Order: sequence, then C-alpha cells, then structure tokens
Amino acid sequence: MRTRGAISFVFDDGYSEIMSEALPLLEKYGFRATIAVPVETEKVANIEQATIPSLASWRQYCQTHSHELAAHGVNHFALSTLSDEAVENELRESKNQTGATTLIYPGGAFDERINKIAEKYFKAARTTQRGWNTLPPNNFFALNTFNATVKNFSAWKWNLWAFNAWLNNSWLIETYHHVNRDRFSHSVKLVELEAHLKFIRHLPVQFATIAEVVSSNQNT
Repeated sequence: MRTRGAISFVFDDGYSEIMSEALPLLEKYGFRATIAVPVETEKVANIEQATIPSLASWRQYCQTHSHELAAHGVNHFALSTLSDEAVENELRESKNQTGATTLIYPGGAFDERINKIAEKYFKAARTTQRGWNTLPPNNFFALNTFNATVKNFSAWKWNLWAFNAWLNNSWLIETYHHVNRDRFSHSVKLVELEAHLKFIRHLPVQFATIAEVVSSNQNT
C-alpha cells in the first residue's frame, strides 16, 4: 500500500522511566521520538515529585539514539500566565539550551500572543488540543495531539487512531508522560504500549519526529 499520513511520538517532561523503559521499547521496533525537556529539570522534578535526568543527559541520549530533543520552557511554567518579557526569556533560554526547532508548550498553554513570540525561535509548536493535524498543518504553532492517560489509553483504541492517520492522510501526534507509574494519571502500561507499537509498525505511514514532519511539509 502507498505511504500516507504521519505518526509522531512525543514524551513530555523527560521523566527517568522514559529514558530507561519507554524509549528502548520504541527503538526495539525502529521508532524515534520527540522528547520535551525543561531546562531546570531538578526544580521541576522536585515540584512534581518525580525523577528527571538532567538536560545534559537527555541531550546526550537524543544524540546517541537519533531522537529529537524539543524545548519545553525553562521552569515548565504555563506561558499564558507570564508577561511578554518572561515568555521571551523562557523560550529564548530553552532554545539556546536545547538547540531545538520544536517547542512543546508547557502544560499546553498558548494563545496568539505566545504564538508570535514562539515564531521567533522555533519552526513549530505542539499544544494539548485533541485531534489530528492536516498535512501540511493549517498552523505549525498550534499542532494537535492525542494525550495518553490511564483512562483513555488502550492498544486497540490507539491502533484505530493510527489507522485513521493513514486512511485520511493526516498527522497523528501521540503524547506520553509516564510508563508503569500507577500513581500518575498520565501513565500507560508498557505492555499496552508495546502492543500498540507492534501493530502500527505495519501501517504504511511516515513514522518521524515532529521536526522531520515539519521539514517535509513547510514548503508544500
């Protein structure tokens, strides 16, 4: 069958089990991901009572395993609550520290004001708005996603959403946070994730990072 549509995997916040458990699973099936990591990982980890490897560790991991490192702000603040100057500082510093071309809005918070500032530093940005994206997207700085949680994630359901990306020649961005962490609502079972990956690897869609999909569609 002819290749149609695209699927990207995003892991928000850079928790330790993403590096140790989730990404090795993706790599087992030949997938790469976009990893969104705040600059101040230690501060964010303390607030969220989680473990997050340093930005330097994530930078090295992404370089070694060919994943995309995305910007996620400095302090993981909701950008819409900040002044223009503070937003500028958050985005400029996260750009400088990660070298990213993709921004993952912390908490998904964005508006037209945030978009204009983001456009100075990045080529695209992902929101937490639910849905597929057209190819090319209508707005590279308001990319939709499906956010995996305990309540909504199952292999069969997400397999259908992936099939829809091929059927409608659309772009599906799958967003994950934790794996095998029962106390977090945004956690999925590793066994369910593997069942999903086993199925979708046979779909004739483009599996690529956000930066790669953006690059192949910005001039179309």
